[in-house]
Amino acid sequence: MQRRFGRLIDAWEAVLPGELAGRTAITALRGGVAHVVADSSPVAYEVNRVLREGALAALRAQTGAAVARVKVTVGRASPPGAPSAAGRRHVPPS
Repeated sequence: MQRRFGRLIDAWEAVLPGELAGRTAITALRGGVAHVVADSSPVAYEVNRVLREGALAALRAQTGAAVARVKVTVGRASPPGAPSAAGRRHVPPS
């Protein structure tokens, strides 16, 4: 799982324009759904637009179809393994 998650992060940074990738974070990959946090509503809107315009297909191609869809939410992102706002560590399931 860790390898797929790393491959997803690399693909995300390659597929999204730099300014969008830098304002988002992938927080989990569960059941084929990549969970992404954007730092604002306009960024979330743009990410969803870019995904609809072909970035999702590119992600699927680069990750070996590990990603069926992407769920984008707005908030503060903590990278995997970093303490969350509640003080717990979020580690993607293996």
